[in-house]
Amino acid sequence: MNEQQVSLQTILHQRQQQEFVGREKQLTLFQENMVMQPDDDRHRFIFSIYGLGGVGKTSLLRQLFHLTKQQGLTPAWTDEQQENVLEVMVHLSRQLDPSHRSFHAFHRRHRAYQQLCRDLEADPQAPREPLAAFVRQTLVKALIHTVDGVPVIGSAIASALGDDELAAQMSEAAKYILRKLRNPEDRHLVQEPIAVLTPLFIAGLNRCARVSSRPRLIEKLRWLMGKKNRPFAIPLFFDTFERTSDFLDAWLREILAGQYGEVSPTLLILISGRHGLNKDQWILYWDAVAPLDLEPFTEQETQLYLSHKSITDQRTVDVIQHLSGGLPLLVATLASEHPADPTQVGDPGGTAVDRFLRWITNPVRRSAAIQAALPRFLNRDVVRELVGDQDASEIFSWLIERPFVYEQESGWCYHDVVRRQMLRRFRRESPLMWAQIHGRLADLHGQDYAMRGAAPPEVLTDPTAQRAFVEAHYHRLCHTPHEALRQSLNAFFDAFTLDERFALALAKAIEQAGEECEAEDAAHYGSALTKGLMAYNEKQYPETEKTLTFLLDSNLLEDQSRTIAYAWRGLVYLELGQHTQALEDLNASLEMGHEDTTDAQASVPSPPDISERPPSAMEQGALILIIFVVLLFLLANWKNIDLSLGSGAQQRENVGRKVSEATDEQGDPHEEQTLDEETTAWLRNYLQQLMKRKNTTQD
Repeated sequence: MNEQQVSLQTILHQRQQQEFVGREKQLTLFQENMVMQPDDDRHRFIFSIYGLGGVGKTSLLRQLFHLTKQQGLTPAWTDEQQENVLEVMVHLSRQLDPSHRSFHAFHRRHRAYQQLCRDLEADPQAPREPLAAFVRQTLVKALIHTVDGVPVIGSAIASALGDDELAAQMSEAAKYILRKLRNPEDRHLVQEPIAVLTPLFIAGLNRCARVSSRPRLIEKLRWLMGKKNRPFAIPLFFDTFERTSDFLDAWLREILAGQYGEVSPTLLILISGRHGLNKDQWILYWDAVAPLDLEPFTEQETQLYLSHKSITDQRTVDVIQHLSGGLPLLVATLASEHPADPTQVGDPGGTAVDRFLRWITNPVRRSAAIQAALPRFLNRDVVRELVGDQDASEIFSWLIERPFVYEQESGWCYHDVVRRQMLRRFRRESPLMWAQIHGRLADLHGQDYAMRGAAPPEVLTDPTAQRAFVEAHYHRLCHTPHEALRQSLNAFFDAFTLDERFALALAKAIEQAGEECEAEDAAHYGSALTKGLMAYNEKQYPETEKTLTFLLDSNLLEDQSRTIAYAWRGLVYLELGQHTQALEDLNASLEMGHEDTTDAQASVPSPPDISERPPSAMEQGALILIIFVVLLFLLANWKNIDLSLGSGAQQRENVGRKVSEATDEQGDPHEEQTLDEETTAWLRNYLQQLMKRKNTTQD
């Protein structure tokens, strides 16, 4: 291309900047901060942009991004399209240093990680679950360590176990890791890629800072002469933080805390999201944070924006301001067709949806625009289900060009502000059609993962199948919320055994479906699952215990889910130091698994027998006492126990063998138990296996 010719991207960026209006206070604060020295008490290292949907957070973030480029800096941008910390680091490093010189060590080690994962997945001896699923298992992460190159499980247990006994007590995935990856560095890389790669990423950032802080000779002279304050910064931009904070928030705070090494003071972090940073979590760094709470446009800002669109008729301006409430997204939507008079904007007394769609005169397009708000994600298949084969391609191409539709990794989405208003209108006016469309979309997404030729859970280790599974449950809940709730809650525990991120996505979908169809039970259960799982990941165990107790007290969980829930709550009790409750839940989980296997065997009812009468209260008490005696004996002799879960029949056989050996043991089941460190580690391991592996034994 001719060096004198301006690129298309440059022209588009110039137009975007010309259309940008308002936010003078925020722009001024940022520009003043850029010329301050890092050791200036007024300097801020973190900018947190937040506000309701459609208020212009991303637009402001883009404007700041372009400003840093104009000042000769090299900014880097990330958003929800990067789904984990590793993807974020790779995406940022490629923008900061396309030549990979500063990040050479990071990219080299990251490629090694990818190759190890590919090799492990390609190995025919690998466990049936893909590597992406089993390397995240808590068992592998928490228990495998190395001491002088020798694999051990915890320092307390290592002194008592030899290598052979150790291998016998580990899960299939853990044994495979130890057998396949003999190099401790490779094993650590597969176990903890973030801990290994983040220091290398930080080192690359520091090298970029040293390079960018060397101004050219002319710039340096002008700076020394006081004619120009040249900014020094490595600006990192994080958009849609409400979608990525689950994995980025703690990681960023760990970087600031120095967990991964010292960081250059030129680092500048700009975050945009629906909510501001949590002050309680960021309190140690709050003096370095500049919170920017965005409000809707003032009347003057709305008028200025419309003037850029050549909309100057005051009556038209007043109507747009009234209908939009100054929300930038709504202002842009109503102005997109360049209305010449108020009648082309809409009746101020009409509904919000009428105002959005006033300019759509084609009835097919108008109907499609409303119906397309029902799915959370759009693609050609979804649109075809909504409008039929004949118009699908044309309608889809038209829809994705609307100002309120944006693209992300999993498809196209309506902006939340627009979608919420359309959903409310649609459900109020056409409840029957609402249910019918959601039912069809549930079937569509159900076919998506069913057509892959494998039954859950195997197929659900694929991220694409997981998304289809979540969307199928979302639409089924919107179709028949009360009938579908039980199935979705039990599906949550299926998802939890595979991938906690998968389970969290399903929990949020249950909550969202409940809110959108005003089903209080679904919204309440979805919210509880979301809070409980997030609290568990943040080690806020009392909140998780509250959630699991709430679920176990309900009558909605099937035996398989209750088995997992009891094991999970037992692990929570163990972390809280409540050992007696942990033992009780271990017993409940084993008993539930035993009943599940027995039920599966009983295909034909047995004839009545006097021995099948319900046990008396005294017999029940004696049974409980025996169970506790057996458990205490097992825990006291844990070194001789095979850690493998095995089949239900094997577990019952092992327990039965120990009963005869424990007849002379004494113990009070009502007394609070305090377990030693080694026994606690064993019990934690055992509960993790129960929690993460479903009992599908049919023997």
